[in-house]
This record gives sequence, C-alpha cells and structure tokens, in this order.
Amino acid sequence: AGTGLGLSMVYGFAKQSGGTVTIDSTPGRGTQVTLLLPIAGSERLRAAASAAPAQTTAAPRTILVVEDEADVRTIVRRQLEGLGHTVLVAEGSTEALMLISAPGPGAPDLLLTDVVLATGMNGIDLAEAARAARPGLPIVFMSGCTAVPEAQQRIREAGAPLLSKPFTTPQLERAVNDVCAATSS
Repeated sequence: AGTGLGLSMVYGFAKQSGGTVTIDSTPGRGTQVTLLLPIAGSERLRAAASAAPAQTTAAPRTILVVEDEADVRTIVRRQLEGLGHTVLVAEGSTEALMLISAPGPGAPDLLLTDVVLATGMNGIDLAEAARAARPGLPIVFMSGCTAVPEAQQRIREAGAPLLSKPFTTPQLERAVNDVCAATSS
C-alpha cells in the first residue's frame, strides 16, 4: 500500500498544466480517476506559454534525488531534467551514500531527499551522513506530511529548505538555486 502521495503529485501536475483531475468512486465498482489537460494547440495553452518565462536555472548541476516512491521519483527527476540538470536517483539511503561517496566528476552537487524513507535511515540522518562524507554539500528536503517538531528542528539545524509535496517546478528551481547560492557564498 502506498502513501497516496502519487495522486496529489498528479493533481499538482494537472493544475500546473492548466487542467484538472476528477475522481468518481462507487462501492463495489471501484474508482475512476480522470485527468483532463488542455489540448496542445488550444488558445489557453498558447497564452500560458507566452506569458510564462522559459524555465532556466542559474547553472546546470548534478542532483541526487532520494525518494522511495517510484512515481514521485520519476516526476521530480523529470522536473529537474526540464531545468537542465543531470539527475541521479536512489530509492534509499544505502544507494544514496554510495553515489555521494563516489569519486570523480559524476558525484552529485546537491542532495534532494525525502524526509521519510521506507528503508534504511530517514532523510535527515541521510543528510547528516552525506555532509560527513562531503562537507558543505547543499541539501534540500521534501515531504508530503508535516514533520514532527523535533524533525522540523533538525531540518532547520541542517540549514536546508523543506519543500512540501506536491511542489511546482518553479518552487523546486527556487529551492535549488537558493541553497546552492547560500553554500557558495
């Protein structure tokens, strides 16, 4: 059983694209989810495209995304790739630490981790271990639930922003740029 965050990510994507999602559930018959998106050539989509500035990032980076939900991991990877970044992905902390400790040019410039991970250490412990291996590594946390007060305190102490899922691509871009600017100054 999943956490249900996949559906909220779908809803966030639909709204960001100018569409909507409807859900119809009937006992004994099941649930139908309908995703409605604007037609590619529609006036509304052309107007939105011309009004929105092209999404660019300050500098392309190699970003490690640690997320145990495959659908969410894929959405975040696509958001980051759309911003021009190279993306590494890990399902849990063990795989993430191997990627962080890897020598050479393929090592991540930034860690984007979920706070709650299904296996191994949680995202906050992972961030501490990552910074022990790579001091000064920029970190961004993401979570679909409100962290308990002690977790919120540890996140503040890490000096890393917390993105609430679902988040938009501009919110993600801003968090990445802000944390990279803060660690390079």
